[in-house]
Amino acid sequence: MKRSKFSFKLFIIITIFLEIGLRRGIVNAAQEGVSAIQKKQNELKQMETRKKEIQLYLKESFLAEQDARKRVNELSSDIETLQLKIVQTTRQQKHTENVLSRQTKEVEILKHLIEKDEESLRQRVRSIYKFLKGKQALSFFQDRNSSKNQHLLELVLRHEVQHLQNYYKKSHSLEQLLGPYQQRQSIQEELFHESSEVKKLLEQKKQEHQRLLVAIQQDRQVYVRFLDDLQQSMEKVIDDLDKLELQEQLARRFIQSSGLFPLKGKLLPPVEGRMIQSYQDKSSHSVSNLYRGITIETRPDSPVSAIAAGKIVFAEALKGYHQLVIVDHGKNSFSVYGKLENLEVRLNEFVESGSIIGTVSKEPITSKFQIYFEIRHRGKPVDPLDWLKPKTFRR
Repeated sequence: MKRSKFSFKLFIIITIFLEIGLRRGIVNAAQEGVSAIQKKQNELKQMETRKKEIQLYLKESFLAEQDARKRVNELSSDIETLQLKIVQTTRQQKHTENVLSRQTKEVEILKHLIEKDEESLRQRVRSIYKFLKGKQALSFFQDRNSSKNQHLLELVLRHEVQHLQNYYKKSHSLEQLLGPYQQRQSIQEELFHESSEVKKLLEQKKQEHQRLLVAIQQDRQVYVRFLDDLQQSMEKVIDDLDKLELQEQLARRFIQSSGLFPLKGKLLPPVEGRMIQSYQDKSSHSVSNLYRGITIETRPDSPVSAIAAGKIVFAEALKGYHQLVIVDHGKNSFSVYGKLENLEVRLNEFVESGSIIGTVSKEPITSKFQIYFEIRHRGKPVDPLDWLKPKTFRR
């Protein structure tokens, strides 16, 4: 009982303090709200400027990426074409080497045959020379068939010489054929070397462009993530700006508010449920005299709403009331919501009619979910049922 009295007295002190002192700062709060809105607007403009810069950079980097990818593809195509050319040149070079090798062997064989024929011819010439120097030559030419013998000797020599000359001609012809093949082989080797060098250069350039492409892609990914983060920050700033603008509008409405009196008998209850503790005025001598409001039992986790527009002038735990919220509706009219949990509002925040301010809490003893609700008009507690819509609760 003493704890309840202490809590209630503390609550009365807070309420009186709020009624007298806190309304003086409403105009200043509205002005501060305008200043906060301007700051948020400037912050949003800076973000939008930064966003445009990033988008422009991403556009340019995209074009650079496309150009680098195109260059890599072109180089790949050039390298592929050059590789085919190298393969073709290699095949031609191999063919030329085979032909050149075959013809070189033929020339060598011919040279070998010529050397043998030359040696054979030399031996026959020596034999003829010895024969002509000897006695046999005299009888050979003195013979009645000497002219015929001489003719035969001439034919033999001429045939040997002709045979040798044919070898020389054929060898010379083959050597002449070797020249173009040797020249072609030299050209093909040079072409192969040049193509290989060009291929190396193209591959180096391709690797450079690939590294550039990877660097651009990685850089773009960083800026894309940065843009996503910036977009999320902008959305938060926009959300904060909307809330500030709404708060500024509600603050201006609050300055011109007529309080709860014009809404008497038209208000909706803060939560749907069953009234388990009714209002009792000062004339009552029961223990319930400590209560200046009503207690409503409701479903678990039911949302509790503000009965009208106003300003949050208290939102924290208070002994005996769990989490407590007090809403100033202007013209010295207040609504009080006790035994709450998971508050959705903050001190000095403006709310609209129906705004969620929290959820109901569970009573530790009864394990029931209920809230305490009170209305104060001109500094005095009043029966909430007189201000709510008729037949909201059964008495």
